[in-house]
Amino acid sequence: MAWQELATCALLGTERQAPQLTAGESALGDLLSRLDGEDREDTLLRAAGTLALWRRAGQKLASDPRPLSPPCPPDEIPVCDARASEHLTLMLQGHYVELLPEWLMLLRETGRRVPEEYLPALLDVGAKQTELRPALLPVLGQRGRWLARHQTVWSFAVETDDEHLWQTGQFEERLALLRQLRAAQPERALELLTATWKEEIVRHRKPFLQVLADGLSMADEPFLETVLDDRNAEIARITADLLARLPESRLAQRLTAQALALLRLVPGKRDRLDVSLPDDDTALARDGVTGSPPAASVKLGEKAWRLSQIIGAVPPAAWQQEWQRTPAQ
Repeated sequence: MAWQELATCALLGTERQAPQLTAGESALGDLLSRLDGEDREDTLLRAAGTLALWRRAGQKLASDPRPLSPPCPPDEIPVCDARASEHLTLMLQGHYVELLPEWLMLLRETGRRVPEEYLPALLDVGAKQTELRPALLPVLGQRGRWLARHQTVWSFAVETDDEHLWQTGQFEERLALLRQLRAAQPERALELLTATWKEEIVRHRKPFLQVLADGLSMADEPFLETVLDDRNAEIARITADLLARLPESRLAQRLTAQALALLRLVPGKRDRLDVSLPDDDTALARDGVTGSPPAASVKLGEKAWRLSQIIGAVPPAAWQQEWQRTPAQ
């Protein structure tokens, strides 16, 4: 019995026409003959299901002219251990989700990657939470990036031509790229930012500069030293704060020299500390030392406020070396 004949029977109704379950000498005919029962409606529905399955099983799929995707290259980075995987399972199930960024960061620091079975779920999370991507991308491994090429919503994890995107992308795209590179290739992030810094508009410079706080190192120092001369006061202040976090930076060395000259230890039976207050000068202002204290520090005069900023930028080890005293002393 042809499919069209069965459809006609269904349209006319089984009261007017009984299903004719014939398909010749074949396995299908043998199966249909077993469905012939007293209940016409039941027989019709069973026959329709049988024929539908038979038609699907015999359908030839259209050929796809596209070449097969190359296989995923092997991963040299080992996966995390079973205990870490258990923690990840809990977070993906909705427990302790606020710890996921820290988990990803620790995974990267220990030189591990995400196990393959967790990649789809984590890629889905990264597609929805853009702020998580800088921590996620370095631990996806080869398999994660390979999977991302096969799903549009995961395209954020696909390796792209960063030079082209940095030069032509929208601000949000460029900021996301800078964060991703800073997490995975900090030198490349610095290279891109340095190349276009002079052309960046002021309102974009601040968020770009703040990205460098992640993974800050002496490799960033030459660039940051030049940015100290930025005409925007807030940009210069952020830069000074970053350089002050690098004990070996030229800014930290300058302020340390200033502090050691202003605070002198006079040894004796009871050591005495002689303090001189700094005057305002252009060099101090360039290094982020301001003369006007904030509202919370109104009890400090301008000179005392400058001194507190200078002292705050000095690494503790500098005092120990200069005064030959232990921290307890």
